[in-house]
Amino acid sequence: MALQRVKTVFHGRWIESCRYIDYHLLDVYVPVSSSFQEFVNCIQHRLFPNSEVSICRLTLYWKDGNNSKLIQIVDDKDVSWIMLVLSKLPDNDLLIIVDTTPATDIGNTPYMSSELPRTEDSRTENVIIDLNVFESPNTVIHIRVGSMFRQKSVLKKAIYMLALNSSFELVTVRSNRTSFDIRCKDPSCPWYLRASVFKKSDIWIVRKFTDTHLCSVDVVKNDHKQATSWIVSKCTKLIFKTNDKAPCRPSDVINYMKIHHGVNISYDKAWRGREIALNSIRGTPKDSYAMLSAFSDALIRNNPGTYTAEEADDEGRFKFYFMALAASIDAWNYCVPVISVDGAAMKNKYLGTLISACTIDGNSQIVPLAFAVVDSKNDLS
Repeated sequence: MALQRVKTVFHGRWIESCRYIDYHLLDVYVPVSSSFQEFVNCIQHRLFPNSEVSICRLTLYWKDGNNSKLIQIVDDKDVSWIMLVLSKLPDNDLLIIVDTTPATDIGNTPYMSSELPRTEDSRTENVIIDLNVFESPNTVIHIRVGSMFRQKSVLKKAIYMLALNSSFELVTVRSNRTSFDIRCKDPSCPWYLRASVFKKSDIWIVRKFTDTHLCSVDVVKNDHKQATSWIVSKCTKLIFKTNDKAPCRPSDVINYMKIHHGVNISYDKAWRGREIALNSIRGTPKDSYAMLSAFSDALIRNNPGTYTAEEADDEGRFKFYFMALAASIDAWNYCVPVISVDGAAMKNKYLGTLISACTIDGNSQIVPLAFAVVDSKNDLS
């Protein structure tokens, strides 16, 4: 059974600035998969095995950190979050303050009674937020003091999405490898957020957050500063993903952002956002060409008798590709001995020409024989 070390403190006292001092520190080893009640019992048995007191409250406390909003541990989700943080950052200064009450009052304590209260500052949402959280269209990221992000880029994208959805713009006050300060564009507005690196790791944590706006949000911003091409791609990705026939023109992206998010974006930004969204759904042309060999192998394996050929230039870059399915090769024996060859210009990133060879069977129906991708119609290809 895997165990996790938990630093507990007790018999201390509170002073101004939400500081807890003069405490006793004791490590408790708790099973990683513990439920809330098992978590409480482990601490109880380790700290007070034969005592006449029982645990009535467990509180998260960051040593030498910002503890202006204390968070109580009240259910299984809180314990799971604690285990996650401790496993990712074993050398952190996360302490668990243990408050007790006489054993005779157990029935009146939150942890020993049947009803476990849920506080506003509990840890229901405070997991380490990763980039994949943006993949869900219905996900709302609530930012507050203590929110943790896997990387700085994830933090910035979450803030930018908040600014876009709330129709206000932000300016960066300070941004370096260890800290990130950002405020509202209006100097008179108190909205402000400060985040920094958590214990020399890649994780970023929100240290200070004033979520109050006094600026006007009635005016539609022209080319919203936080509406980056990545943010635009995330806002429009759902359209392309759920409807293959949805318009994919940059002008459609511009109209969508104006109607649904109340911001105007430039044509270039709409184009880049559209490309990012489509590439994340369909893959890039470069990836598609790189998969040709695997595609050929699968084609031959599932269609015995199929013939494929691929040619590259001296630098190993794609040049020609040929494919004839086994069914088409067999059908040639029953067709009119006339082959029609035609080509169509390809309009992807690498251009080229798609050539097809067809014939007619005994029922006067068109039978495709082979396909090839070449640079252009020439003798060499």
